[in-house]
This record gives sequence, structure tokens and C-alpha cells, in this order.
Amino acid sequence: MARPSAPAKDALMNAAERLIAQHGIAQVSSRRIAEEAGNTNHSAVAYHFGSREGLLQQMVERQVSELEPRRAAMIDALGDDGEIIDYVRATVLPMTESLGALPQPSWRARFIRQALADPAIGHLFDEDPLLGPSLRRVARILHTRLSHIHPDVINGRFTLMAHMITTACATYEERISEHPEQADWSATGRFLTDAAAGLVSAPDTSGMTSA
Repeated sequence: MARPSAPAKDALMNAAERLIAQHGIAQVSSRRIAEEAGNTNHSAVAYHFGSREGLLQQMVERQVSELEPRRAAMIDALGDDGEIIDYVRATVLPMTESLGALPQPSWRARFIRQALADPAIGHLFDEDPLLGPSLRRVARILHTRLSHIHPDVINGRFTLMAHMITTACATYEERISEHPEQADWSATGRFLTDAAAGLVSAPDTSGMTSA
């Protein structure tokens, strides 16, 4: 059973998501988030989350927890025998499916773009527990499949892939915000899967050796 505070916490996170997507993290105060959420207690963020960073961390955790079951199911179905594009698909599609299932207009992708770019919260995405076991498993598999490429190059491509997917989703979310009925997140997911798979498995001309 949900705790009595759950609706209030969800309202605060949703308000913060919308405001940060529009204005950036630095421009959005805890008081403004509370007001946007319709909470008359201007200390509501501190009450429910301990601090503004606590709120931001739970927003990141919410996103990860929503994606993890779908990713885990797709990767479990592949085992260790899939193609590279299959593991990339299992990384991309849960995100685009999640974005497509949100009430419209949505702000989630634009919040994530802001969060990744802001040092006040971007580091949360680099913390191992927040990556989720599925993404760590994908990383291990792809490092094995791409053993002819230097691990630092592969890691750099993973980082670039994450930013490419995030930026593309945020740009698409913004573009369809006035006409959400025209959204086709399935097509967006397929497009990003192809692009990301090409990025990850491209020939390596860096000169670095994997030995």
C-alpha cells in the first residue's frame, strides 16, 4: 500500500521535472517546485526528500527503476547469444517506450538532458547503483564482443551513445510537445537503435590497441 506521502512526493517530482526541463536546474528553487506542485508548505521538498539534491536523486532513481524491468526482460531473452544491435535495442527501446507512455505533453527527456549537463546532478548518472544491473550486463557483453577495440574507446562510445540518445529524445519530445498526438516513439526507438549500434561497433582508427 502506498504511503500517504506518496502522492505529494510524486507531485513534487513531476513539478520539478517540468520546471527543470523548461528552465534548468540552477534556475529552479525548492520553493518554486513546491508552489508549482500546489503545496502550500514551502519546505515540502526538504520535508519529503531531505534536500533539493535528495529530490533530484529520487527523480533519477525513478527513471532508472521504470526502465530496469523492461531492459532486464529483453536482455534475459537474449542471454549471451544476441547480436550487438540486439543489446543496443534492449538499451534504447525501454527508454523510448517509457517516454511514449507518459501523459502528454511530457517533460522527462528534457529533464534528463538538463540533468546530464548539470554538474549538480549529472554525477548521479555515473554512480554504479543507478546504472542498473541490465546496463552493466550489456556493457560486459559488448566489451567481450568488441574485444578488438581498446576498452577506453568502447567506454567513450558508450558515453557518447548515452548523450546522443538523451539529446535526440529531448529534441523529439520538444518538437512534438504542441502536437503529441503525432508522436511516434516506436519509430524514434528504431532509428536510435540503428544509429547507436553503428556508433558502438564502428571501425576503430584511434591507433589504440586492446592488448
